[in-house]
Amino acid sequence: MTEQIIGTERPRRAKFAAALHGRYNRKYYWAMLGALCLAGVVIRLMGGHLGYAMSGPMMFVMVRRLHDFNRTGWWALALTLGPVALMLALAPFAPPTTTAPFIALIALVWLVWLGCIPGDPNENRFGPAPGAPDLDEVFS
Repeated sequence: MTEQIIGTERPRRAKFAAALHGRYNRKYYWAMLGALCLAGVVIRLMGGHLGYAMSGPMMFVMVRRLHDFNRTGWWALALTLGPVALMLALAPFAPPTTTAPFIALIALVWLVWLGCIPGDPNENRFGPAPGAPDLDEVFS
């Protein structure tokens, strides 16, 4: 029974979680953000909904960028849903067409801030610094 468990493929849940481990430095974050924006333009030109298509990949990028300066990835979820909650809270007082530009500005400031904060130069609880040589490479 034990041999069967060890020899089987990892469940999908483990593969999904593996994509959230590690760190992205600022350079890689901006490259990924640019690639996602380009993909978003293509999706929009094809008639798709940009927000739905980009929310998943953007969460992965934000989580790994947060890991670079030793913050948990749950902040990405909180800071992504925060503007939505703010829009819903303001709905009785102002229509969404009025509040949407301000919410978009908050999201834009969040994305720029995330790309400007320097990461930890040393290893943290999420792994070694991006671009840093592995200990095996240094001592081999």
